[in-house]
Amino acid sequence: CDKNGNFLFYTDGETLWNRNHQITPNGSKLEGGLSFGGVSSTSQSSIFIPIPQDTNRYYLFSLSAQTGGTAGALYSIVDKRLDGGLGDATSVKAVRLLNANTTEGMTAVKDYSGCGFWLMLHLCNSNEFYAYHISDVGIDTVPVISAAGAVYTDCRSNMKFAPNGSSSKNFRSSTNISQFKVIMRRVKNTLRENTEKIRIHYFEAKCICNKLYSEN
Repeated sequence: CDKNGNFLFYTDGETLWNRNHQITPNGSKLEGGLSFGGVSSTSQSSIFIPIPQDTNRYYLFSLSAQTGGTAGALYSIVDKRLDGGLGDATSVKAVRLLNANTTEGMTAVKDYSGCGFWLMLHLCNSNEFYAYHISDVGIDTVPVISAAGAVYTDCRSNMKFAPNGSSSKNFRSSTNISQFKVIMRRVKNTLRENTEKIRIHYFEAKCICNKLYSEN
């Protein structure tokens, strides 16, 4: 959706549909691979982020599923003016952002200026968070890397920022709640780690940021 809530397009990480629920001309599977590098079974296979200072184009970030191997993190650009105003992927498509084995969790939050964004990823078999800054000059492909919390070996995940910008991280076998300092750009410490190994897969943070709701 745009900033006014108008429905534009949607994706499962493999295919792009317009608001009429039609596959866009450049949004179907490519021969020998996937359009955007994502896999629909991934916990958080894709995320749209509006390009700062641009009212027409969006970054589409995608991840692959752990069960089928990983293509790392990739991005494409979608322009809502294409295909007669219904929107479509541009020639910037499935560009590799991170060539590493990531978890299936991915989320984003506005930066301290309120004009840009931080895209957050987490490496599999690691305790490292990767934060990519997105501004009006593009994507900073050199991430801010923070080591915090447990090493995640079960990489089927879900990641969510609380509305105030603190990062909440969830995995099927454990739950970590960690602080992300937007000004300092780093995950500073783990506030809570679930040592009971409850299998939780999806969760949301309450707007006032003092409660976390989960579902297994």
